[in-house]
Amino acid sequence: MQIKAWVERMLDKGIMELRREFIQLRLSTNPTEDQYKHFTANAPFGRNRYCDVYCLDESRIVLRNHPSGIDYIHANYVDTPSTAHRFICAQAPKDGTVYDFWLMILQENIENIVMLGDFVEKGRSKCAHYFPEEENVLFEVNDISVECTTKTALKEFSSNITQRSLKATRNGKIHKVKHYHWSVWPDQGVPNVDHSPFRLLQRVRSSKFPICIHCSAGIGRTGSIVVIEYILDRLKTNKNFEDLAEIVKQLRKQRAGIVQTDLQYLYVHRVMLNFFMDYKLIEKSERINNFIHDYEEIIPRVQ
Repeated sequence: MQIKAWVERMLDKGIMELRREFIQLRLSTNPTEDQYKHFTANAPFGRNRYCDVYCLDESRIVLRNHPSGIDYIHANYVDTPSTAHRFICAQAPKDGTVYDFWLMILQENIENIVMLGDFVEKGRSKCAHYFPEEENVLFEVNDISVECTTKTALKEFSSNITQRSLKATRNGKIHKVKHYHWSVWPDQGVPNVDHSPFRLLQRVRSSKFPICIHCSAGIGRTGSIVVIEYILDRLKTNKNFEDLAEIVKQLRKQRAGIVQTDLQYLYVHRVMLNFFMDYKLIEKSERINNFIHDYEEIIPRVQ
């Protein structure tokens, strides 16, 4: 589908029909128990953050060098059209899985970690502390030590995004990682529509290794960013791209539950609309203005 046709279809559906479409999509893409056996087997050991956010067996990251012989972590490879294993979508580390998380980072040679959300949200723990937040502070877990060498508030983002340079050491081997923390993206919600997701993706996509991205469950906020990159990748390779419902269906075969709420589904449509207008790929129209108005009635801008 070409860009103009994609936008026209979105405008034809409108906000309310898109919300209904998402509900149908969510109901039709639930995995079956035989697709997440390792998730079920590891549940008694507290390795899953949520009992209803499944880790698919087929695309899961298998830990190869855990001293305890554990091979499970709640994380999946996700492909984009031109790149296999472009992302690793993970649940936020728990206190008991921080070591497993760092083993995965080292094993997969990950150069970029994207964290969407904060450690505590609405009084509830959403992510264990797994890295030092200040410069020259050391964080240690078992035989891995992590140091923050630089911390920078990224001024080109209207959202509050902090970049840290981390240095992880295990068995004398040093591995450097860039960590991007978008702390104000609300749980199960969406941020304001701006250039932030595109600028963030621009910073990380040059890596030849998987980009590790997590929120709390690793499907909602995480899935929104992944879907945006999937569409951009389609555009870059001059391929037509499918209806967003079809894209989400395909991605949910790799990471169950990607794009968690109807508001996130609307956000991806809205932010891509902004992108197309900014790059003069479509012209603004009364229909587009009406769509934006209806969107902001449901999701008002946060001041």
